Amino acid sequence: MPSISYKAVGIAQLTEWVNKKGPVLVKVQNDIMQQIIQETVQYMQSKAPVDTGYMRANVRGRTTGKGSGIIESTAYYSGFVNFGTRYMDAQPFFSDGIDYIKARVQRIIQDQLISQLRNK
Repeated sequence: MPSISYKAVGIAQLTEWVNKKGPVLVKVQNDIMQQIIQETVQYMQSKAPVDTGYMRANVRGRTTGKGSGIIESTAYYSGFVNFGTRYMDAQPFFSDGIDYIKARVQRIIQDQLISQLRNK
């Protein structure tokens, strides 16, 4: 099984609103995605089971521009650990990280937008 990844595509309504608000807020979509990625990677790394530390060290994320980003665990066995096998129970560090950030996204967006509006 190959490594696993999750691709977050930009938030269309947010992007449209930001583009209407002018150049000061254009960067907010990437700031939001950067925070989402950072929090998710930290959460996944904290939940990743550790024998050697290789898998934990290979949970990474990056923004790809225009409010999009990618989070991946490049250890070849990440999928086996996350989803389990017939010999091993699942240890869903990656899936749980996605669930964690889904619950946080709205608050992150609100906080970033308020921060940008106050700095204007």
